[in-house]
Amino acid sequence: MFEKLLRIFNYEFYNIPDKYKREFQEVQIKTNFSRTSMVMNALIVLSFIMLWVDIKYFKELWDENIYYKYLFYSRIAITIFCIIYKVMSIVKDKGFKVESLLLEKIMYKSAIIIILFWCIFASTNAQHIHGQISAYIIGIFSVASILVLYPLESFIIYALTYIIFAGALFLNSSTIYVFLGNLINTLFLIVLAFICSNFRFTFHVKNFINKKIIIKKTMEIKKNNRDLENIVHQRTKELAKTSELLIKEINKRHKAEIDAIKNKTLFKEKESLLNEIMEFEKLRNIFFANISHELRTPINVIFSAQQIIEALPSVIENDERVKLDNYVGTIKQNCYRLIRLIGNLIDITKMDAGYFEIHPKNQDIIKIVEDVTMSVAQYIKDKGLSLIFDTEVEEKYMRVDEDMIERIILNLLSNAVKFTPKDGYIYVNIYDKKKSIIISVKDTGIGISKEAQDKIFDRFVQDNNTISREAEGSGIGLSLVKSLVHMHEGTVSLNSTVGEGTEFLIELPVIYMDIDEEHITRNYEQNIEKIQIEFSDIYK
Repeated sequence: MFEKLLRIFNYEFYNIPDKYKREFQEVQIKTNFSRTSMVMNALIVLSFIMLWVDIKYFKELWDENIYYKYLFYSRIAITIFCIIYKVMSIVKDKGFKVESLLLEKIMYKSAIIIILFWCIFASTNAQHIHGQISAYIIGIFSVASILVLYPLESFIIYALTYIIFAGALFLNSSTIYVFLGNLINTLFLIVLAFICSNFRFTFHVKNFINKKIIIKKTMEIKKNNRDLENIVHQRTKELAKTSELLIKEINKRHKAEIDAIKNKTLFKEKESLLNEIMEFEKLRNIFFANISHELRTPINVIFSAQQIIEALPSVIENDERVKLDNYVGTIKQNCYRLIRLIGNLIDITKMDAGYFEIHPKNQDIIKIVEDVTMSVAQYIKDKGLSLIFDTEVEEKYMRVDEDMIERIILNLLSNAVKFTPKDGYIYVNIYDKKKSIIISVKDTGIGISKEAQDKIFDRFVQDNNTISREAEGSGIGLSLVKSLVHMHEGTVSLNSTVGEGTEFLIELPVIYMDIDEEHITRNYEQNIEKIQIEFSDIYK
């Protein structure tokens, strides 16, 4: 029980959060200072009234009972004190505008003590007039009901003033019985005043904390409202923009539908129209494939004629023979170039139509890449370039289509030769990543611009900054390389810097087939013809 009573004097008992303690103290001091100022105003008015009453009705009794005179002078003193307090408050607030919590605390606590001391004097002085102690009782209850004091503060103030009051009452009481009666009554009232003061403080703490919670919740609500308004505003703008775009799209589609209806004699549903378009696209691809085959036939005839001319006996004079050889070489190179272009077009149309297939089998990818690289070594050397081949592993069997791998490597080497100036280097490296094989074709050529790198694998796309009369192309090769790599479930990427060179990286997963097919060995002439076809875009 005693411990619970002591907890009342503990500041932590009232559960004021640490972040609010200092602010609560500031609010308490300012509240008490303000309320003390109002009490001073009331005392000044009341004192002037009582002074007028003393002069009018009790002045004639001053000679008979000097304690009336003492009461009159004490009222003058407390009036002067109240006026001085008000002047100091005005000077502080308006004159010098001093903001000092310590000064305010000293002022209102000094005022409390002086007023209570005056009440003690008035009560003890009244023992010689009418014997009442009401002045002191009114003083302590006024402090308890008006001011917000910590329980320890109020306890010290009440205890101190009660002891002084008891001493003064003892000296001024007519009998010991009157003294004890007044002392006991005052003690009960002091305890009641302390309880009232504690209730007042507890109510003030709860009110302060609740106000902070309300302010916090209000700020959160305002913030949520602002966020909600912003979201609503943003969503409204987005909705308006979306609605505008939707209206434009609807109008556009409506116009397109009207135009389509006007241009057709029969009105069909959208699904039928889509089927017609798909059928038309399929027929177009088939037609493109057929026409590509038809174009290849006369090219083969021209190529055969060129081969016959080459086989003619050397009965022609030397000068004429040189010219003839140059003409035959030009015809041959352009025939290869047309064969390559038509072959690429045929493969693209097959891919679009879904007819293109690869024929993979378990083969040594290292040998395939090395053979096709070495087969163009002399050609690259004749162009004034250096070819360097290196591999981390000597043998790696995996599921690949040899024809397609050769085609990929020749295409990349052809590009490297096209755009690498004389005395440059071309590197072909193979890296073993256990679960995948990386084939790198790197050159020290002119490089590819940043703008072109993002779309270099698209069809019919070329870097305009790299096109020269020495090397031309259709823009199909790299697109075909990408498609062939994807058919092997691999990826292709590039690293390039303008003026420093380009590196193409092909990563193929190491996959094995359950059944191996018969390996078909190609002769030297077949490889030479492949090289001449793939390198036909490079003028000699």
